[in-house]
Amino acid sequence: MTTRTPAELAMMSPQEIAAYKEAERKNVFGFDHKTDRHGNPIEQGIGSKGNESVNHFASMRKAESEGLLEAGTYDAALAEFWERDRERAVKLGMPKPKNLKRGGND
Repeated sequence: MTTRTPAELAMMSPQEIAAYKEAERKNVFGFDHKTDRHGNPIEQGIGSKGNESVNHFASMRKAESEGLLEAGTYDAALAEFWERDRERAVKLGMPKPKNLKRGGND
């Protein structure tokens, strides 16, 4: 499957466009992807919310240091991860963030 240009889409019928967009969506998110109540795909792979990995955070930190992500993105994501799933953060050996809202004794 190839991505269509605006000119190519303009030559397609509404039914062809709908079929193309559905095929593209299945290609990107998987044929059995889950959606939220608004029909938006829910991320499910490694690095998605609830399925974070050490490499996920390492790549985020590297991207931030290279200016590909806004400053503070890594720290905010790490704090959110600790607040949401403290047990898993400890299991992965993630550093405890400085900006953790919820206190705790680990």
